[in-house]
Amino acid sequence: FTLHISGCAKGCAHPGPAALTVVGGENGAGLVVNATAKALPAGYRPGYDAARGIGRVVAMIRSARYQGETAAACLTRLGPAGIAEAYRQAQTEKRK
Repeated sequence: FTLHISGCAKGCAHPGPAALTVVGGENGAGLVVNATAKALPAGYRPGYDAARGIGRVVAMIRSARYQGETAAACLTRLGPAGIAEAYRQAQTEKRK
């Protein structure tokens, strides 16, 4: 699948949609699912900790993926809300 990392919501370097986009903004690192960097992020976490959130999403894909299913198809099946929850959850667990 395509992972796009953008410093801002303009998305100049990759104007098309990506399975996952991490976009920098005033609220931190936003996660956009199946859209362009211009879309409203489904979840946020501090920019310095975005890699931990993406790691959590990758772990979710590994555990939820059906045999023969692509990662992109798995992300579509899981939906933006579930993906955003996994992205944010890593931050919540760190605080405990």
